[in-house]
Amino acid sequence: MSCWYCAGGTTQSSDTKSFIVVSGNTHVCARSNAPITLGPNLATVGQQPGRQLVGYHLQNGDDVLIIVDDAPGLLRTQMLVEVDLDPSRGVDRSKGIEAWDFCQAGTLVSSVTAGMGGGFGVGVVCSPLTPANNFRSGCTTPTPPMMINQATTSELWLRKQGFFGNWDAAEAIDQSIWGVFGGRRLRFIWIKD
Repeated sequence: MSCWYCAGGTTQSSDTKSFIVVSGNTHVCARSNAPITLGPNLATVGQQPGRQLVGYHLQNGDDVLIIVDDAPGLLRTQMLVEVDLDPSRGVDRSKGIEAWDFCQAGTLVSSVTAGMGGGFGVGVVCSPLTPANNFRSGCTTPTPPMMINQATTSELWLRKQGFFGNWDAAEAIDQSIWGVFGGRRLRFIWIKD
């Protein structure tokens, strides 16, 4: 790709696919770190057939690439979600996504995580993410994707491991995620920490 994260608008990449860079708007929640609402313009990208690449700037300053793929057989009220890292850009601390019913006040429905694989030299020479390697570095150990449904999940909480092993909230997305990505397979890849 010619550009991983470009401020604003749609950017053409070298493989003739485009991606749009977005950021969320604040949504009312009783917590201090309230979930954001995805804008309706993102739904036009998120629901297009075929692979879509979405650059997403988190409010904490991190950046993620969301790979949106077709998921034949899924209903619009279902979603497959996974998380990964781009260690070639220096992202090496574990990340996770949690599915919650509302504002982290009720039930944790499911979660996925990704971290660096163990062993000597892991993370030193990782493949840069490209369409040719399906945007996988070969250096990370993600958990299998989680299947969520709209009846039990109203929010996705993006989390990152801190320096002392604690898990901090990076951002949360409210139920607007269903209108944007319902019926699709999502892979959130941390590209800037």
